[in-house]
Amino acid sequence: MLPILLYWKQFKLLYWFHDDWDLIDGWSHAGAAWLWHPMAENLSPVFKLLWIAAVFISNGSYAAMIVLLWATHVNVLVLLGLLLTRSGFPIGASTLAVITLGLAWSNIETLGWATRWSSLLCTLFLMIAWAAFSSSTRGFPWAMVLGFAAALASELSFSRGVLSGIVLAAFLFGFGRRRYALALLGSSCLLLFSYWRLLSGYPNFHELDTGKLDAMAKWVVTYELLNPLYHFVSFRQKSIGAEALIVFGGLKVAVMIAGWRFSNRDQRRVLWPLIILDLGTAVMLTSGRYTTGDIGVISYRYQYISLLCFGAFLGLVICRIVRAAHGPRERTAVLIAFSLTWVGLLGYPWKRHAAIWSYQRGVEVRASLASTPDGERFGLPSITAGRARELIRRYHLD
Repeated sequence: MLPILLYWKQFKLLYWFHDDWDLIDGWSHAGAAWLWHPMAENLSPVFKLLWIAAVFISNGSYAAMIVLLWATHVNVLVLLGLLLTRSGFPIGASTLAVITLGLAWSNIETLGWATRWSSLLCTLFLMIAWAAFSSSTRGFPWAMVLGFAAALASELSFSRGVLSGIVLAAFLFGFGRRRYALALLGSSCLLLFSYWRLLSGYPNFHELDTGKLDAMAKWVVTYELLNPLYHFVSFRQKSIGAEALIVFGGLKVAVMIAGWRFSNRDQRRVLWPLIILDLGTAVMLTSGRYTTGDIGVISYRYQYISLLCFGAFLGLVICRIVRAAHGPRERTAVLIAFSLTWVGLLGYPWKRHAAIWSYQRGVEVRASLASTPDGERFGLPSITAGRARELIRRYHLD
């Protein structure tokens, strides 16, 4: 919680932006039927219901929506730590994994834009289901009901929810619970069919040919190799090219291979589904984002899952390095040196980026709204400045 506590003045400047307006406008026009309307390439009735409820409960306060994002984030972290420690990860490895996801400044868009609650909710419900299924393997049969309910909520919160059933099925297969795993796979297949029908009219899939498939494959590989490490280390003439792919991709692959080799059977029951989640996220993103090029590959909004998956491997590797040091003093020195360096890389840039983000997504948005004539476009093509002002009055948006 340090970033939002230290830079609350900056976060408080943020204002309703882009898709936020579209969501509120959709509700005002269609009411309850809007819950089942596609949001871009997402089928997300659970997110929409909770999101519009939050708008009403907060009386249109954007600051309250930002706090809600961070509260969801903290719950994800608690469940991640619970899952890892319950699966035999050393407390040090679990802590590093939680810090990696929790403190990273590259999550600024996920934690600073109300619409991104869809991604956070999807992840939260996935972690609730995962923790529940983990409890069920320890003799708590009631947890299965909670697990399936949370998995369904994850699937209906964001497009990436399609992966929730697959990831959880991989986890349960590790315990020999094939019947439950197949049921989860079935739910993902049903959702995939719905998305297939939705995306059949999506521009990216018109006249799909070898050129488009090659571009998608390149996007996936670039995304996987650069994230999540690209944002944390700077060097001269840094750019998205062969050098960056070798440096950041090589380091990521080395850490994940080492983490896998250092893990035991219980830990691999979690690591294997995390690999599926990481790769699956890249594949799903490329279907809608491969045309965004380099900017889309390292977009802040796509860092969250990459950090979640990578942190568990990193924690195992660092714990093994610490244990390899001779003597308690050496171990302590290695741990402190890495922790300070990692926390600095993850957390210190918040100071600069929070100021930039609050200006772009707060000060500039408010100024644009104040200066744009009623009939001119404001943000999305479907929203004019006049319509935005009408929504502000109607829903007390602040």
